[in-house]
Amino acid sequence: MDLSSYFKILNEKKSIFSSNNILLDRKIKALQIIRENGYPSLISSLIPYLKSDFKQIRELTLFIIKEFLAKIDSKKQLYETLRYANFSINDFVFFKNNFTNEQYLVIIQISSQNRNGFIREKSVDELIEVKDGNAIRFLILRLSDWVESIRDKAEMGIVQYKKTEFLLYLIQNLYLFEKIEKVERVNLSQISNDIFNFIIKENENYVLENFSHFSEKERIILAKKISCANEIPLSFKKIFLSDKNFIVRSFALKNFELLENLEIENLINDNSSKIRLQTLYEIEKRDGLADIAINFIDDNSKAIRELARFTLNAKKIDFATIYIRNLKEGKNGIGSIFGLSEIQSKESIDSIIPYLNSKKISFAKSAFAALTTLDSNLAFSFALENLDTNKVGLRNLIIKYFEKNYTNEVLEKARFIYKTGDFELRKGMLKLFNSVGRYFAISDLMIGTIDENPILRSLSGNYIEKWILKIGSYFIEPNPNDIKNAKEIYKVVSEILVEKKYFNKSPLENLNFYFK
Repeated sequence: MDLSSYFKILNEKKSIFSSNNILLDRKIKALQIIRENGYPSLISSLIPYLKSDFKQIRELTLFIIKEFLAKIDSKKQLYETLRYANFSINDFVFFKNNFTNEQYLVIIQISSQNRNGFIREKSVDELIEVKDGNAIRFLILRLSDWVESIRDKAEMGIVQYKKTEFLLYLIQNLYLFEKIEKVERVNLSQISNDIFNFIIKENENYVLENFSHFSEKERIILAKKISCANEIPLSFKKIFLSDKNFIVRSFALKNFELLENLEIENLINDNSSKIRLQTLYEIEKRDGLADIAINFIDDNSKAIRELARFTLNAKKIDFATIYIRNLKEGKNGIGSIFGLSEIQSKESIDSIIPYLNSKKISFAKSAFAALTTLDSNLAFSFALENLDTNKVGLRNLIIKYFEKNYTNEVLEKARFIYKTGDFELRKGMLKLFNSVGRYFAISDLMIGTIDENPILRSLSGNYIEKWILKIGSYFIEPNPNDIKNAKEIYKVVSEILVEKKYFNKSPLENLNFYFK
């Protein structure tokens, strides 16, 4: 939709043939359409209407601008979107007199990104004066301004906001304080460190009491900064250990020697494999893993299993026997199945096979993955037989397997499943045809564009687009039979698409170029 006509309406002046109410109504409707169909880059074009004679237009415009601002997710995009907004120094007086403090703050946030240095400097002055925590983010952005006087004022502003009443706002902007440490134009590490010290040291009790309520990003940054100290305070250590995010928990390991035995035990049994592995490495540095390594040879993490087996290598332990016993006893199944495949224990296949038909999809997937390593023939047979399994996770794994292990037999079965299967199976087979790609499967993808289901038709069209992008990179001579078949299918499907009018633009357009 062309929005320029609606901006023309916004520029209309009152005529002798229309009343203010009629004109106002037209402009409000135009703004509503811009709101529904617009995008952030329109913000600069909307700025002039903040100075409208109509209060309703001014406020609705600002409301729309705020919505567009919320869609901007990067510093670069923010600057590129707002830098050309048309502001003058005199505008600040008008905005201040005609908007609430809250509304005015939004306007000076926008103006602080202006390409004009005088406008940015005035904006910084106003951001300081407004005394609102929401101004902090935009002051931080000006700390790296290319104009020194603006940088100095922004720094003064940050100092003025370094108060307990703005503490939560400072914490919410920690990610920006962390980013400015990497600025090359000017060294801002001291400002950043000063803020972190203010938060962590001067307001330690507040941070301790509210740590769990902070966002994940905030908790990670705080934990990282706190852990940089020579010794993590005992109070923070306990908070880190109980945090639901594994990255935060990992910072407790920075002072491993301060951990109690029970805490270490909890860490080596942590839900996160990264935490378990990191803890084991810390134990290895100090006491060695020999005494406990046997407990981790069947861990669900490959890295941990390998570390445990490496540690126990000298002891000549029969790992296969342990893994097989686990499977018979029904414990640590996934770790044991993968363990057998990793040590290439081909004689243990009989212990793995029962898990192929497990009701637990994770077991079935693990067993199949192990089989691909231990017995390729058996893996292929199982995959072919179970290509139409209703276990979605297993079916997707099989489809991925056939991406590199397909044969004509596989493709023929996939075609049969596509013809006879339900929606999910047809969707799965299209995924397989897409994975196989090349000229073997283009006919099948073309057939997918006339499927009775619109979702599958659309999916097939998308796959054809991907096929076109990839086909030039194969550098292989296509099989003449595949080309002949593709030509025939192309003709039939093209006619049906013309008749049915499924697409505004045929997904087969120009596809016949590749069948010459």
